[in-house]
Amino acid sequence: GNMFGAHASTSWCDTEGGWTGNGECFIFSIKPNMEIFHSTGENEHFQMLSCDSLAMGGKQGSYGLELHSDLKSGSYNGSIETFNTIRLPSRSTFEIGHVEVWGLGPEPDEKIERAKNKPRLANWKIRDGTVDMQDL
Repeated sequence: GNMFGAHASTSWCDTEGGWTGNGECFIFSIKPNMEIFHSTGENEHFQMLSCDSLAMGGKQGSYGLELHSDLKSGSYNGSIETFNTIRLPSRSTFEIGHVEVWGLGPEPDEKIERAKNKPRLANWKIRDGTVDMQDL
């Protein structure tokens, strides 16, 4: 089977529909080919966590890599602006055979991490011009 994953630059928390993380995040593939998909700098849609899924890159309904909350299935999209082209399995959905989560450094204090985390939400206040809803 295929083997792939992601590196998250910041602690995970409910992002309340917004995004967290930074350009140190990346998605990677080990099988069938070893590749790393770094940030393009096009947007800051790095890490999103909700009660439904954990996702990296892309936008709602079209995430770069998404694990559904049951951790039994997921999806990906190779056509996103957040990370360089993602070449993962030929199908856009997949079943999960095994999940590993690694943390580096000392165990974080949940209260401190929540206080530090400020999810980036869409800015609905515009002064002049129009807003393209697909960009939010």
